[in-house]
Amino acid sequence: MYNFSNIKTKSPSKRPFINLSIFFNYINLSNVYMTHGALDPWNPMGHGVEQGATLIANASHCADFGSIKSTDSEEMRASKEKLAGLVRQWLA
Repeated sequence: MYNFSNIKTKSPSKRPFINLSIFFNYINLSNVYMTHGALDPWNPMGHGVEQGATLIANASHCADFGSIKSTDSEEMRASKEKLAGLVRQWLA
């Protein structure tokens, strides 16, 4: 979903959205790994665990975009290691 952030309202939930999934219904995607931070306010609008996403406890928006760090939680590290393994597999 795309948020028109230039529209100013007090509540993000009142901003208009365009559901971009209609554009992707005609594309055959593969090699996708979806993650969601459990604390991410966008979490309810994305793909959930039922659709194959990995939910990372105590993580927020984009927290999983960096390299593996010693400060990562166990769940965060496991998700980053899973992604690294998948990328190696996809590129093999």
